[in-house]
Amino acid sequence: MRKIHEDRRVLNVDGREIALRVRRNPRARRLSLRVDTIEGEAVLTVPPSTSVIEGIRFAERKSGWLANRLDKVPPRVPFVDGSTVSILDQEYVVRHAPMRAGWSGARAGKSWFRGASNIWPAA
Repeated sequence: MRKIHEDRRVLNVDGREIALRVRRNPRARRLSLRVDTIEGEAVLTVPPSTSVIEGIRFAERKSGWLANRLDKVPPRVPFVDGSTVSILDQEYVVRHAPMRAGWSGARAGKSWFRGASNIWPAA
């Protein structure tokens, strides 16, 4: 089994820098360009029959599409006590309740999460 090799590059699109993760995948059959909404970066998958340079040229030709897709990615919200998150068009305030027994859930515009406070990021 061959490994997937990854490299990081930067594309310049209209004066904006876009992070590009280049993946050489031995099982890929064609070039693939997608947006990783979790990381907020573009991902280019290159098959063994195509050079990485050719793949990057492909990504550059699709830079307008990439910029448009990245603009549609919602901003990241820190998941800390007191932050507000939107779930199915309903706003919830995140509350950490380390001593609350039995459940994590949402009621009356607040979401409660159990767990030790040392695993939660600082506000």
